[in-house]
Formats: sequence, structure tokens, C-alpha cells
Amino acid sequence: LGNTCYLASVLQCLAQTESFATELQELKISQLGGIGQALQRLLGNLRQDSQASVEDILGQLAERYTWYQGKSQQDAHELLRTLLAALADEREVKEEKDVLQRLVQRSFQGLICEAILCWSCRQVSLRHEFFLDLSLDISELDTGLLGLRGSAMQPLLELLEEEEDEDEAAAVEEPVTDGEDQVIEVYLERVPGRRIPLGLEWHDATKHNCKVLRRVHPNSLADQWTRRSGRRLVGNLLLLSVNGQEDEEEIMQALKDEAKLLLRFAPEEVVSARVNDKTQQGFQIELQRDAKTPWGFQLDPVALEEGNLIVAQILPDSVLDAWNLRCRSMGRKQQLVHC
Repeated sequence: LGNTCYLASVLQCLAQTESFATELQELKISQLGGIGQALQRLLGNLRQDSQASVEDILGQLAERYTWYQGKSQQDAHELLRTLLAALADEREVKEEKDVLQRLVQRSFQGLICEAILCWSCRQVSLRHEFFLDLSLDISELDTGLLGLRGSAMQPLLELLEEEEDEDEAAAVEEPVTDGEDQVIEVYLERVPGRRIPLGLEWHDATKHNCKVLRRVHPNSLADQWTRRSGRRLVGNLLLLSVNGQEDEEEIMQALKDEAKLLLRFAPEEVVSARVNDKTQQGFQIELQRDAKTPWGFQLDPVALEEGNLIVAQILPDSVLDAWNLRCRSMGRKQQLVHC
């Protein structure tokens, strides 16, 4: 028969796929073609611990697909796709094809959701695509690197452990972050004609000149956001800004009037650390714009009179706002510009 280990591996996996193997056994022989009948017999024998041979199904494959006529090794992944496709391709009646395609889809079909974020307009486009197989990395928890075990991998493992020790030592010397990774950004949008409340209840007292969240009301816009995003807005979070506004009066006006809202929350310890930390590390950024797009930052006029340049506000949909959005999407949180 030649090299058939690739075929045996795939057949063993299919035999252990409970839903697929069971449904295949329930089909009548007349509903299957040559490859389907051979696969049904073979999987039935494997599941009953009976003697099984790949000779029959290999002959059926070679008759339909010429590249299986030799005795050379083949790719197991390609064989799996060929087998699953052949179940329906062998049949000519549409109803029979549909039955076999649904059989394969119920056990193997999945859906990939691809989200594309536009850094300029901050809109997210979704694209869905069906798949029957995915390529995944093999976990290193149960096997060594490259799938090997034992002393063969020992020299490489020792080298990697030394590099990890060096990385850990270097990580200790890195500066402490400013807690930007703990900031929660909430995007809310009022829909015209639908009177759904924002659902944010605040404490009477402020902390660090920030409003303090008491709770989120159920069935509100904020509650819908938490369910979509999978993140929770817990009590005692501090509201940093709304649409770039940090003044309390301007924040309340925006919450009342604006249709689109970007709210930034942070835990109290993060805000306290920012207030107390006077040794923030500086960095440089390079921005470009067209003639109609604002840079997006406003300076504190009081600090400006004292000769200090302090960013008091970042305007939404500006060049600087787009820069921050890009940094967050790429994980460069230390290059974020905040008030």
C-alpha cells in the first residue's frame, strides 16, 4: 500500500469525532458514493474495535483523485479536506448533495468574524466567513518544543531559560506605566426616535475633581455596552472625560446633549497615581494633517501664562485623537497622549 500513515491519522481523528461518525453510520448506503461507503465501513470498524484496513478507501480515493495512485506520502490536512468534500461531490442529485454537505457542516463548519478598525473615523467594519478547518499552533504544555520530548531538547531549553531570565531582569528595570491599560473607554450613541437612557448614576461627591460612578441601570445604553463588550462598569470608577472634555459642567452638558459619546473611566488608584506622580517620562511623537483637520489638543491657559505647556483637552475626531486610537490598537500604551 505504500506510505499510509497520513491516511491512518486522519481516519483515527474522524472516528473519534462523535457527531460526524455517528451521523455517517445512520445514512443508507444508497445515499453515499464509493468514497463515502468506504469511509462509512472503515469508521464503523474502528468504532467497534474491529480489524480495519485502509486498502478499500485508498483505492476509492486513487480512482477519483490520481495523485493518490502512487505509494508516496501525502499531506494529511489536504486529505481531510478531500474526504469531506468528496462525500457530497460524488453525488449528482441536489437533495443528496445537500444532505451530505449539512452532515459535514454540522461537525466541522465554523464562522470567522474579522473586525476592521478605521483609525480616521473610528468605525468598525465586520466581515464574516465560513470555514471547515483552521490551522492552530500545537500547545507546548504536553510536549517539548517542536513536538519533541526528552534529552534531545535539553540544550535548547537551557538556552531559552537563560534568555527568559535575561528578559525578566530587563523587565524589572522598565519604568512603571501610568495605568493607561486600566482606563475603560465607553462608546455610546443615542438613536434618534428611541428614548433609551444612558443609565449612569453618580455619587454626589467627586474625587480628584472627577465624577464617581455609583451604578449602571439595567436596560440602558451603558448596560447594552457592557453586554456587547464583555466589560463591566463597576461602582466607584472615576470619570476622566467625555468627548475630550474634563470640566464637570462641560461633561454634564455633553452627557445631556451629545448624540455620540466617548467616556473614559479609570479606577481611583490610577487617578491618584497620576496626580501624585511628578516624574512622568517624556516622549516625542510626529503628527501629520491635512488643511481641514485640527491637531486636536488645547493647552491649559493658566499654565500657559506661567510658561508651562499642559494639554488640557483632546478633541474627538482630531489628528491627536486618531494618534491615540492607533497607539491603543497597536498596544503602544506608553505613547498615548492624555490630559
